[in-house]
Amino acid sequence: MHTIFDTLTGSYADGDDVSEYSSNEAVLKSVRSHLLRLLNARQDVLQHLPDYGIPDVNKFYQALPYSERDMAYIVKQTIEKYEPRLKHVRVLPKPRDLQRCVVRLEISGEIIGAGRIRFQTLFRSSGEATLTQLNGG
Repeated sequence: MHTIFDTLTGSYADGDDVSEYSSNEAVLKSVRSHLLRLLNARQDVLQHLPDYGIPDVNKFYQALPYSERDMAYIVKQTIEKYEPRLKHVRVLPKPRDLQRCVVRLEISGEIIGAGRIRFQTLFRSSGEATLTQLNGG
């Protein structure tokens, strides 16, 4: 099952064509693609969905290290609301990369029919989020 964005554009967030993947791989790729878009979106940007995305990351950076758990909670709530294919969502803060000013979170959950998945997301001080799939769920 693809998101409407995947279907309309014919590609995932990384540019891969949706037709290149089998059904199981396509679901995983679509969820990853949507999470990447969701974590890079900022609230109040979409008029019709003002809570889509996460708040300005710079506000979290100003309150580090105390804001890591708050950030993890907001990311979890956002994923639970806007990515219904991912169940039993857990978001845990991981040790920061102090040299590169990066907040790291581990996101895990289950996709019905596709199994457990785990991602690491890095939030750079610029606000950009990256998402890497980790082995094992």
